[in-house]
Amino acid sequence: MAGQEIRFSHQVANLVLALSELLNRSGSSHWMLAGTAIRMAQIMRLNKEYHERTSEREQEIRRRTFWACVMLDRLFGFVLTKPLAIFMDSTAVYLPSSEAGLLYEEASRGLTLSALESFSGLSSDVGILPYFVKTIVLWGDHCIFYICNKRFVDPLPPTDSSSAFFKSHYALCNWEAALPASMRWTAKNYEIQSSIGNGHTFVAMHFLIRSSHCVAHQTYLPHLDGTTIILDSTDAAGWSLLFREPTLASTCVENALLVGKMLTDLYEAGGISVQHLQSAWVAASLLSVASTFMWILYASDAEFSTEQNKSAVEGYLDLIQRLLVSWESDHRLVRAWIKTIDDMHSIYRAAYLGQVPAENDENLDSSESETLDVSTEFRPQSGDGFVPLSTARDIHSVLRLIMGDSTANRPMARSVWMCFSLGWPLWLGDHLDNQDVEAIE
Repeated sequence: MAGQEIRFSHQVANLVLALSELLNRSGSSHWMLAGTAIRMAQIMRLNKEYHERTSEREQEIRRRTFWACVMLDRLFGFVLTKPLAIFMDSTAVYLPSSEAGLLYEEASRGLTLSALESFSGLSSDVGILPYFVKTIVLWGDHCIFYICNKRFVDPLPPTDSSSAFFKSHYALCNWEAALPASMRWTAKNYEIQSSIGNGHTFVAMHFLIRSSHCVAHQTYLPHLDGTTIILDSTDAAGWSLLFREPTLASTCVENALLVGKMLTDLYEAGGISVQHLQSAWVAASLLSVASTFMWILYASDAEFSTEQNKSAVEGYLDLIQRLLVSWESDHRLVRAWIKTIDDMHSIYRAAYLGQVPAENDENLDSSESETLDVSTEFRPQSGDGFVPLSTARDIHSVLRLIMGDSTANRPMARSVWMCFSLGWPLWLGDHLDNQDVEAIE
């Protein structure tokens, strides 16, 4: 047993160090540490209920360690645009019990991901953690669509009931409908959860639920504008990138606006509410909805780019920046998120307004003002194999490029913006001078 306890200590330490290294942008060590923890969980078969010979407390620690690996796997996958390492098809382990259950070493209630949706008991008996875990798993299913760029891979349209998009979307809708009254987003529920120390988790859970309707849906927002030249490309299902599917667009925009409203209410409340917004889960949600906000602001959509909506999203984008700035001094990664939103603004301005940053614009600098520690011995670095800008043929791909792997050094973006101002997507080589082409290569 002593050997197993040592392995658990190493595994938990790797998880903690991985998150710390990610938030502090320390090379690629975060990915290696997380991978080690996940492989240890798999080799110890923590994804199965094979540990009945141990005490109830030890079994619960094993479950929590496994679910921590799942949560970190999905967070890293989204933030770094990397493939996931843990899939639910091979998972048959109970969800975490309540904090009281752990302390009193009570037997697990045996709730699984599938069983939680139909659970008829009191949510206070099982605690908030199982609901948070299931939300992250469902959010992760939407992130897979984004990470793997599945619009250009899946041959089925998102409206087809057999498509992965459709299944993920309705699984999330069913989960929302199944949430008990005490777990839904209301001011009273938030106050109660905050009073018992669950405010961070409750806020993160609902930001993930709402933003899940944006992370994949926004790839179907049509980029239409009368002043730009747009190539009418198609995706793997044969849909034009200019095609506007009303339900997908309305779902995306409505949920993004709900995130903005939640953000406003919590930020203006001040105090502990602002602290509850300072989490990697909330930041991931805000990065997802920020792109939708900018589409509303710049794309001149006849239905959603109303003056009322544009005024609202301008306020929401300002709040996102202010929130990130308030958290900037704690973690270096937050600075990259701020820079990401600035880059997204520049892309939309260039694409829709023809406003290319000046030569001395700070956004043109491909290197960070801060220097990452790099060993003289070759090691894999964040951003190695970064997709060449010359392969980004439409605004969907470029937004994914800018948001992908926020720990990597920023690519040179001026050539993309110049291409947009001339009418995207055009072959970069047709419109760039030799110096720009050399910079891309």
